[in-house]
Amino acid sequence: MAKSLSLAAHGCCPQWAFQRPHPSSPLCQLSSHSGNPLHRKAYLNHRYHARRGLYLAAVAAHLRSTKAFRSRRMRWEACQQDPSRPVLVLSPPPPSQSSSPSKPAAPHLFELRLMPCLPPSTFPLVKLAPDRNAVRTVQHAQPVAGPRETAAQQQQHLSKEREQEAALLPTPTYNTSVVADCCALLHAALLQCALQANPKLADGLLLLKVGILCTCLC
Repeated sequence: MAKSLSLAAHGCCPQWAFQRPHPSSPLCQLSSHSGNPLHRKAYLNHRYHARRGLYLAAVAAHLRSTKAFRSRRMRWEACQQDPSRPVLVLSPPPPSQSSSPSKPAAPHLFELRLMPCLPPSTFPLVKLAPDRNAVRTVQHAQPVAGPRETAAQQQQHLSKEREQEAALLPTPTYNTSVVADCCALLHAALLQCALQANPKLADGLLLLKVGILCTCLC
């Protein structure tokens, strides 16, 4: 498993755009893999999602073995209600019971959400367009092209593969789930630049969140 290249905080908490009081103010952590440990066609047939879940499971096992996170609570959460994109949620230790009955125990102030992200160059984004198919049916293994195969025969094989791909139905929802992880770092950088250019934008986001919260509670 490749080591994480960086671990950066993104979301509403670093920009002070979260409402209070709130039982759990999320703080998202984006970790990008070093290099490109995935195959260029790992986006096909749920291969990326399987490796993504395995990577997070290895991260959780490593954190559980350390002293700092041994007593912390861990749980899994679907990112944007997508079970194929799990997020590792780290909670602080349970608050200690207060000795004074009149003094309530301190609530949890935040949670850490670990989400693996990839650079946009990991997969060809053209192959993940809304009109493309990335979930193929099981096909029989075809013979590997030999050294004596002519250029015309190779071009014929490529044309046949393109025709088979064009006959498949597009998978826009699946493609979007892969593109979301590839473009998360770009989205975070764009949001950071927008907040730096207009500091009042954080107040607008906070007002919008408060309005949504009040609407959900009513």
